[in-house]
Amino acid sequence: MRMRWRRGAVGLALAVMFGLPVTSGGATATGSTIVFDSALTGRYRLYSQAAAGSPSVLVSDGPGADFGAAVSPAGRQLVFARRVNGNYDLFTVPVAGGSTIVRQTRDPAIDAFPAWSTAGIAFESTRGGPGNYDIYVLQAGHVRRLTSNRAVDGLPTWAPDGLHIAFDSNRNAHFQIMRIPAQGYGVATALTPATSNSVQPAWSPDGKLIAFAGNAGGRYQIYLLDLASMTISQVTNDQADDTQPAWSPDGTRLAYVSNAGGHQRVWTVFTHGFNPTQFSTQNGEQPEWLPVTPG
Repeated sequence: MRMRWRRGAVGLALAVMFGLPVTSGGATATGSTIVFDSALTGRYRLYSQAAAGSPSVLVSDGPGADFGAAVSPAGRQLVFARRVNGNYDLFTVPVAGGSTIVRQTRDPAIDAFPAWSTAGIAFESTRGGPGNYDIYVLQAGHVRRLTSNRAVDGLPTWAPDGLHIAFDSNRNAHFQIMRIPAQGYGVATALTPATSNSVQPAWSPDGKLIAFAGNAGGRYQIYLLDLASMTISQVTNDQADDTQPAWSPDGTRLAYVSNAGGHQRVWTVFTHGFNPTQFSTQNGEQPEWLPVTPG
């Protein structure tokens, strides 16, 4: 299993096996809670942490590694990937956590990094063959393949209206952010240049922007792509690697992962780059911001 959010001296680790153990309080909006995964106890588990609070284990049942949570459109459920005995599938759990989980996929391939919309759950999978990562959509119990390419297509994110999915792909040597109609009636188009890596897209709540991590300047930083003007602006600007952006529900700030200070922890920042603040008190990955009040 490739852990594409992990960083090393050579940048993206595209094909590192998910070995365990491997290798979070911040000033954010009152009542905000971020879910992330961490290997603090020796295996990856999901944690939730409120602003200025302490992290608590979210999913308490069974063995295995849990990672990559995404919140449901109504804000009441989480979908996440679980690795047990070398197999990766998707499960759901109430945002309050606990042991009431429901298995959503059952396949010998890798199913991971889900994104949830009213139009379904998008995820990356190797169902097309070992090492062949493509985008799939789970809807009403049926799984359909959205992309079919020998390159790596992964880390999907939904447009708020459910009509398009953005993902990252190395079809043109470097990773780029690409967009495709969610129903599959069209071709994927590149949204970022192929001159450097652009990864881990996150669509803004208003649908106007896509946040992503890019290394155009050497280190990975957080950027915003304006979909109307197709211009790119930089959000973070530091000496660390900043990756894995996730939008706050009101669209005013981003959670992200930074190795500033030598620790891989969750930070938050306003979308204009103001006030980057460490949020998590322990190492963490794949942040997901929960709505203050579920719909």
